[in-house]
Amino acid sequence: MPPSRAKTTLSQGNICSSPTKQMDCEECDTAFLTEKLVQCHRCRNMYCTKCADMKKSTLDVIRACSNIEWYCNPCKAPATEAVLNNRRIEEICSSYMEDFEKRIAQVEEKNTILEVALAASSDLQNNTNRDYEARLDQLEAKLQNFDKEPNDWQEIKTEIKVKLNEHSNNAASLSIKEIRDRDSRKANLILFNVPECDNEDTSARKTHDLEEVKCLCKALNCEDTFDKPVRLGPKSDKARPLKVIASDPALVTQMLKSAKNIPNLEGYKKVGLKRDMTFLEREEHRVLIKQRNQKMTEAKEKGQNIKWVIKNGNLIKIRPRDE
Repeated sequence: MPPSRAKTTLSQGNICSSPTKQMDCEECDTAFLTEKLVQCHRCRNMYCTKCADMKKSTLDVIRACSNIEWYCNPCKAPATEAVLNNRRIEEICSSYMEDFEKRIAQVEEKNTILEVALAASSDLQNNTNRDYEARLDQLEAKLQNFDKEPNDWQEIKTEIKVKLNEHSNNAASLSIKEIRDRDSRKANLILFNVPECDNEDTSARKTHDLEEVKCLCKALNCEDTFDKPVRLGPKSDKARPLKVIASDPALVTQMLKSAKNIPNLEGYKKVGLKRDMTFLEREEHRVLIKQRNQKMTEAKEKGQNIKWVIKNGNLIKIRPRDE
């Protein structure tokens, strides 16, 4: 009995699991053993090697590799378009995920600022509470020597507690204000020792400042999207600090990380970079500087080769590599 013929398509793949079965070529309508036919991955129709314009060696490779896809002439264009559409969808999804991750990072940053501010507020409030309680105890002890009734003492104590509650409320308000202030400054960058233009025209001075920032960004291989230059403080013989605003707070972080390379840049060796800190941050930084200098002095007196640096609001101890 001769092998059976069928004008049907296979369910999947480019080849048939029964190579002795015969099927018709979709284009020339000639019967071939399935081992001599190739299947379109899209329409599932079968084609002989002649109609598919395919060498036998190519067919052998397709038969050997199940992950190779082949498309007939009518399916090539729509298949290519489908691949391009899939790629566009992947790019859109990738862009969306990057934006989503950036938003998550911003939320986490705000949450960190909130935790720091609340912790500072809590420490301030606890210290103040202890101070008021101590003063209250001292006052009660002193009142023992006066000719006052217990009710009078209670009135004084109540008055002090009212003042204490008012101070606690003020501390909470200051914490909220501090959080907002830090959030409004996170895209600001302060530059020091940047040459200042003495042109009387304001727009010319701003153009000069932006050009200086642009050249520094280029030297540090950082993106230049800073704007709104402002010189801080009254004019003097020295160049005033320059404040600029980035389009994205991440650019400020990028510039600060690259600042370690500034001493190696010709023409910028004396330029310094710093975040735009709030009043509370500046006070905390001054305290850290004082503590760092004290620790450096103590280490020097003990003959220890130890350095202390300020990083992310903390004092970090650095020992020489040879120790």
